[in-house]
Amino acid sequence: MRAALVQPAIPQQVKWDPSKGAGILDTLERITLNAAATQPDLIIWPEAVTPWAVRGDDNAKSFVESLVARAEAPLLLGSIAIERGGASEQWFNGTFVVTPQAGLSPVYYAKRHLVPFGEFVPLRPVLGWISKFVPIGDDFQAGNDARPLIVNLRGQPVVLGPLICYEDIYPQLARASALSGAQLLVVQSNSGWFGEGGAAYQHAAHSVLRAVESRRPVVRVGNSGWSGWIDEYGNIRATLKNDEDSVYFRGTRNVTVSRDLRWQGRNSFYTEHGDWFVGACALLGLLTFTLVRNARPYDPTAPVAVVDEPESEEAALKRRARRVRRK
Repeated sequence: MRAALVQPAIPQQVKWDPSKGAGILDTLERITLNAAATQPDLIIWPEAVTPWAVRGDDNAKSFVESLVARAEAPLLLGSIAIERGGASEQWFNGTFVVTPQAGLSPVYYAKRHLVPFGEFVPLRPVLGWISKFVPIGDDFQAGNDARPLIVNLRGQPVVLGPLICYEDIYPQLARASALSGAQLLVVQSNSGWFGEGGAAYQHAAHSVLRAVESRRPVVRVGNSGWSGWIDEYGNIRATLKNDEDSVYFRGTRNVTVSRDLRWQGRNSFYTEHGDWFVGACALLGLLTFTLVRNARPYDPTAPVAVVDEPESEEAALKRRARRVRRK
């Protein structure tokens, strides 16, 4: 498929400022329409890119659906979901599908592994006086399954396995996505925290491991980089860069993502069996430690017991002969 990856490069200090929301939407609109002009099969935005919740805020939902209708291409985006039940509400960091025909899909993926003090405060009854450093809503709720998202591309359904931000450093999450049927892993990250140092490259290196473990291609989209795609064998097939050869920029580029047919419909050994080998090694190490610990230590000063060996018949005859001669 041909995927248009969008890097809006929204600075972290303005990302959740309501007064900057209109400007963020203008940036998304401009870059997305530029991406649509290249006629991609799919447009992908990074994590939590809209200033308001695309599920829970009707204005944000209408904006995204109208933009996708104009782009005439399906969109995979990261945003917030607010689920209301009576007087209470729950917030989720999610990945959503929007199509020109059906609009925003009611099925979305919710991030399973949340950032402590960023998306929730651990031990809230004890540490309730501490506030999150992401100034939106209350504590986020974690998703409870590796729900795949299905997008029809040129009439063919493609099953996507989303991983949001640093979820790609956890092999068990990517494994669960592969077991759920994902043909392609998609990592959406808000890389605004990283600045323009080496952290974005270090984070992207984890996706190489996830691709090899699961034998699934991985597409990554960062707020301002690192963005690109990695094949089933860990080869970085494309990296988005600007004219100055930097991954940190605002704009869009296309990548053509392919699949090795030898892995079509197949799972890797790790996907099927998980971390049993690690557990077996840990058990073996514990057993070895126990045996060594309980073994009697060597004492170099201890007397050595000498065991007389039995005398052979020939030696006995010689000894008797010597005795006879002496007599």
